[in-house]
Amino acid sequence: MILLAYALQVATAVMPADSALQQIHNYVRISERLATSGQMTYEQIEDIANAGFEVVVNLAPAREERNGREGFLMAEQGITYVNIPVEWEEPKLRDIDMFFAVMNANRDRKVYVHCFANMRASAFTYLYRTLDRGEDESEAREHMEVIWDPASQPQWGEFIEAARARAARRSQRKSTNDASTSWTTTWFACIQTMFPRRMRTIWSRRCFPTPARSARQCGVSRITPDADRRCDFRCAGFQSRVTSCRSKSPCPASRTQWSRAQSSNGTLRKAMPSR
Repeated sequence: MILLAYALQVATAVMPADSALQQIHNYVRISERLATSGQMTYEQIEDIANAGFEVVVNLAPAREERNGREGFLMAEQGITYVNIPVEWEEPKLRDIDMFFAVMNANRDRKVYVHCFANMRASAFTYLYRTLDRGEDESEAREHMEVIWDPASQPQWGEFIEAARARAARRSQRKSTNDASTSWTTTWFACIQTMFPRRMRTIWSRRCFPTPARSARQCGVSRITPDADRRCDFRCAGFQSRVTSCRSKSPCPASRTQWSRAQSSNGTLRKAMPSR
């Protein structure tokens, strides 16, 4: 009985708030933590606060007669207010970047996104849900198309396609970097397996000792006054170890080029891996 009474109390508290929000122009509730709409009246700002929204993002430009006092009234209600003025005729990708940053910074809070007619707001929220959060594209588009189809406006259709294309390029670049990181990890695993501990220490630092590092710390008999302060070491078994390493898995021999070049003072050097 106690639980039932509590549930009825919560439902009674939530329903009037949500009912009040339905009166806002083009209001769309996406989830418990996210909603979008067109321009609210000043009186409806209190309804947004009563519904528990902690952050309001306004994507419309400033118009004194429509939203001139909005920021002050939001702050008066204890709501964090962010204005990103998006030009209707020329929306920019940097606006998307700023919007994504604000949304991600407030991921654990209830966020209310609006503009004049919920056209900017619904499009930006659609892009955030699909490109940044990885949510289902059809569901996100359904919430947007309750208001409009951006393809009906050429500049907005091109804007959304540009945002998608950029996201695809970034995803491809990230995949390439992840593969490169994996290869580097494998290469160091090979070095750790095939070389003695002391030489691994030298090699992992690319043999660039600081002036304060002594020859003993570097693991060599002496440090020559080479221009780039490389350690001057001679290892008779070095070439054989390289040969052995190249023939063993998981050493990526096909992607690594080794060379043994002698400098003027006989320093042994390694060519950087080709990529």
